[in-house]
Amino acid sequence: MQISLKKFGFLISLSLFIKFLTLFFGIYTNRWINKIDSTDLSQFNQIIALNTIILSIITFAIPLVIQKYYTENTEDTNERRSFWTTFFIFRLLSYFVGLILILISINFTSIANLWLAITIYSLQFILLIDSNYKPITDAVHKTWLYNTTDLITKFLVFLGLVSVGIIYGQSTLTQYLFILLFSYVVLIVLDAVLFRGETKFGIPQWKLFTSKFKSLSVLSITNIIATVYSGIDILIIGKLNFSASEINGYSNGLKFFGLVLVVPYVAISPLVTFIKNRLDNYQTYLLFGKIIKFNKKIAILEWCLILLIAGSIVSSIVYFIAPWLIQVIDPNLKYPLGAETLKILSLAYLVIFPTNLLSNLLVFFNKEKLELYGVIILMFVSVLLYLYLIPKYGAIGAAYSTLGYLVVDFIIKLISFFGLTKMPSNQKSFSKFSIE
Repeated sequence: MQISLKKFGFLISLSLFIKFLTLFFGIYTNRWINKIDSTDLSQFNQIIALNTIILSIITFAIPLVIQKYYTENTEDTNERRSFWTTFFIFRLLSYFVGLILILISINFTSIANLWLAITIYSLQFILLIDSNYKPITDAVHKTWLYNTTDLITKFLVFLGLVSVGIIYGQSTLTQYLFILLFSYVVLIVLDAVLFRGETKFGIPQWKLFTSKFKSLSVLSITNIIATVYSGIDILIIGKLNFSASEINGYSNGLKFFGLVLVVPYVAISPLVTFIKNRLDNYQTYLLFGKIIKFNKKIAILEWCLILLIAGSIVSSIVYFIAPWLIQVIDPNLKYPLGAETLKILSLAYLVIFPTNLLSNLLVFFNKEKLELYGVIILMFVSVLLYLYLIPKYGAIGAAYSTLGYLVVDFIIKLISFFGLTKMPSNQKSFSKFSIE
């Protein structure tokens, strides 16, 4: 589905506006969570870290494969219906894989409450099911609608937490989990109804799964390796018996880092589809259309430059207002390390945006193996950084380790895409700049 740059810009602006509204409710939720007893909060943060690893493993790169398929198959056909049905069933079955991983891995952590871990995992799995809809909306340029349902969900959580505060006057983890359950169920029902035109069910055909098996296998291995460093920082801090204040302070910085990161990520995923369609149709550059012959790598390079500029702006803003941002969710500065860790992590925004773009484009151009090789290198880099810096410097060491491996990741993606990926260059030359 091809649209003009003007329309794409409008839809992304709308999506970002909706996401900013969602961000407000996310900030309130994190502020409410900080009122929970510090020991319970420490357990909660460690469970979230463990689940981040497990959910990354059982994602099996399905969202990216779905987005790629829907980008290339825009018509409602029997094959597309079978594709959706097959991958939806596969997603449901992955729940039990994650459950087994929790039962195995919890023995290697300081998490004491197994049933709490399973409950939180089950709640997060509802979001994982719902995540199957997002790549479709990115491919058909309906990201704004998906973000609207997300906004409704966050509002319901906000409304529930406010009501609990009025009625009970105190915060408990149980209350929070019940509110999440109701809100997440509403979310998945809304998305199933709104996107029923793109997600009609058909007859499962496992050959559609097996035809994507090579790509899925490589990407799944990539995800599994990536999980070694996606949540290991908090688990190491917990395992080394750092204080609850240290764990929760770092978690606050990490949470706000993630909250801000969600906003630009809204644009990058549909941007991949948009860029791929433009490249396939040999459309002109945004910046260099009057100067040089069309070349796909140069066309992608200019998007990277734009994202680097956007990342530097976001990085500068968050760095200078980090103490105020943390105070929004922790008004009494109960966990003072939050501001310092956020300042360090904010520097990573500079490189994260183009890194994410190049990572997705490698998959779209069937270079999944390069993505895998890069993640293997990154795994060793991140683990070495965490094992060296966290025991010495605690939360601050974890923040610098995260920043370090994200910069290395950017360098690896640059080399993988611009140095090792070959693309047939087009002989067309354009003399007039176009934004169509």
